[in-house]
Amino acid sequence: LYHNDIAIRIVKRKPMNKKNRVKIIIPVIIGLAIGILVHYTSKETKVSALLKNAAKELNNKAPYKTQNNIRLDSASTSGESVFIYHYSIVNADKSKIDLSSAKKIMKPRMIKTVKNTPELKDFRDNNVTLDYRYYDKNGAFVTNITITPELYNN
Repeated sequence: LYHNDIAIRIVKRKPMNKKNRVKIIIPVIIGLAIGILVHYTSKETKVSALLKNAAKELNNKAPYKTQNNIRLDSASTSGESVFIYHYSIVNADKSKIDLSSAKKIMKPRMIKTVKNTPELKDFRDNNVTLDYRYYDKNGAFVTNITITPELYNN
């Protein structure tokens, strides 16, 4: 008898009026908006964390020679999706470097490296911009080469 009484009350419940529907719909919409915001914010945070961790790993190994006259001094990040390599050209002074020729030769090679290096897959998957900054033997800034996702994703 008690269970039937409850069933009768449920069946006889009046439909919600517009005011009550709004009271329910607004919190649902706000909850969805917060969920979407948290999802996209956490994705950005994951990319930023990935880059910071990669910089930390490289910095633990740095400095080290990558080529005959090039040394990786450190790595850093900028914003949510920029990874920066800091290199020194150990045997050259800024005044003796032919920048236009060097960039013409180096940039296509760097794009190819970014496209094909398995260790950079996470960077490619997250559309990271790679910025290669070069300094001379005295620490003077020489140039930078920036490889954007548009360059390595085509």
